[in-house]
Amino acid sequence: MLAQAVADEARHGWRVESQEDFQAVMVRRRRGMYLLQLIFTVLMSPQAESVGGDKREIVSVDEYGDTDILR
Repeated sequence: MLAQAVADEARHGWRVESQEDFQAVMVRRRRGMYLLQLIFTVLMSPQAESVGGDKREIVSVDEYGDTDILR
């Protein structure tokens, strides 16, 4: 079940950042954010991660085989 949900999200432009038995963290880079992220990295180095252009979601499957996507 998880493999199918991950494959579905991958078809929509997401890639797997990490995966365990019952959940996967998917990431997608926002387009047009590269220059903005570079500027923030230079100006606010420690806080730049929180401003970055990546979007993440967690795909999980429960003991009943139901999948859930947390965005």
